[in-house]
Amino acid sequence: AVGQEILIISMQDAFFNYDNNVVGIYEFKTISSINGNTLTLTQPLENSFNANYLTKHQVIRVPNYLNVTVYGTLTCDYWNGTTGGILAFRANGYVGVAPTGIIDASAKGYRGGTQYGSSHGGGQGGESYFGLGGKGGNYSDNGGMTRGSGGGGGCHQTNGTGNNGLAGGGGGSSSGTVALGSPRGGAGGGGSGHAGSGGGAGYGTFGYGGNGYNNVAGQNGGENVSGNGGFGNVTGTGGGGGGTYGTAELTKLLFGSGGGRAGVHSGYVPGIGGNGGGIVLIYCANLVNTGSIKNNGENGGNGGTYCGGGGAGAGGSLHINTINLTNAGSITANGGTGGNAHYGGTGGAGGDGRMRIDYGYFTNEATINPNPYSTTNNFGATVSAIFNTNNTTEPYEFEVLAISETHTAITSAQVFYSVNGAAFISANLTLDEVNDYIYIFSGSIPAQTINSVVNWYVKASDGTNDYYAPTNAPSKYFTFSVIPYPPQNLTATAASDAVIELSWEAPTDLTNFVNYKLYRSLNADFVPSEDDLITTTTELVYSDNN
Repeated sequence: AVGQEILIISMQDAFFNYDNNVVGIYEFKTISSINGNTLTLTQPLENSFNANYLTKHQVIRVPNYLNVTVYGTLTCDYWNGTTGGILAFRANGYVGVAPTGIIDASAKGYRGGTQYGSSHGGGQGGESYFGLGGKGGNYSDNGGMTRGSGGGGGCHQTNGTGNNGLAGGGGGSSSGTVALGSPRGGAGGGGSGHAGSGGGAGYGTFGYGGNGYNNVAGQNGGENVSGNGGFGNVTGTGGGGGGTYGTAELTKLLFGSGGGRAGVHSGYVPGIGGNGGGIVLIYCANLVNTGSIKNNGENGGNGGTYCGGGGAGAGGSLHINTINLTNAGSITANGGTGGNAHYGGTGGAGGDGRMRIDYGYFTNEATINPNPYSTTNNFGATVSAIFNTNNTTEPYEFEVLAISETHTAITSAQVFYSVNGAAFISANLTLDEVNDYIYIFSGSIPAQTINSVVNWYVKASDGTNDYYAPTNAPSKYFTFSVIPYPPQNLTATAASDAVIELSWEAPTDLTNFVNYKLYRSLNADFVPSEDDLITTTTELVYSDNN
């Protein structure tokens, strides 16, 4: 829609140019008008996003919220070769991940190898920034093999040479010559038939080579270089591991690559390659994580009878940009674990992804992996959240953290609040703590009666610049309501053709409880009114015989 923010990003570029590859180039823009499939933007593009049969781009909407609280799982679609794999949003205020909450793009990135050749054939290499992995060769003639990001594994037979990786590890070779890893990092190579395990994918750290049936493993990836496939005049050599690519600063946003599929023994199923992690972008003023934020690579699949294990996917890209970050949960972009092979050993482990955290103030009490690239230049004002409440006696307390752009003193801070649409009232906040250039204030809003709606925002000042929470105040503001807690677990049972037995459980908190009101309508979307009221009761059951 007009006025919405979008992300434009390049996903794959198969022109095989390592130094000038466009994958990962991105920019945020705002839509000014829409005409059919044509978007007009408020500002011109800074990069060229020319689409063709070898280059793929995505345009996705970036939701802009005020506050976000995650109790369940917030995720995105899988990358399908055209779209998916990206979870991005902004919040001008508070983002909270509850202990049960998960923000997750794990296994949503480049795909692990899925194909394998006939009979004692090789496994497909993983997908990366050049495209899909090369297919594994068929038994006896190595037919069906193709080139791709991760090299396909060769068959178990004479001339069973794996393919070189174009953006990843080489495929395992049972004979012939060694399949080379690419001169840059990427996906895992496929294992050779009949039981070579797939190589693990790389991204922020390298992936590991897959084990071989005769202990001839693929090479591990390295720094900006991928490993060769296992080689020898033996059956079932492992695929090479993918090396690193991209930058710690996340100047380009890239998926984690996919692991290679294992070689097959006729009649059984080899371990599948694990998918890489996707892309997670969280931009907000205040982030409190007591749950899980993750963008991990997928584990490789276990091999069936007489087959190798799949190589694991690499972790993806995770960028958090906030003023205040409190982590009491986990934030991860880990690589996956290789799948088990029938004869022992595993597919190659995937490398970790890349993480960047930009903040003004950071409290970490738990797990972050890998070690993020960080900057500490963010500034502004953030507040703790006030949620809907049934409290009508105690003031609604909150805390403010303020950082000046120039790291000078914050000289004043105020809260502005409005009740039920009345004019805003201001009150000064109390300075509680100064930690170098970080100023922490406390404040409160007076208690209100049931059914009150309170709008509020905060302003802090260093005498020259004003800093607001939410960041787009005073045109936008936080809101909470003073409401009774609702009843729970309503059930309706037909006692007869004319009688419905209703029952429910009491609210979790009965403070200020008066009674229950029951409404009835033939319209499923009705708004309760006095015309629909059928009774008022303090009981937990009711028989409706009308």
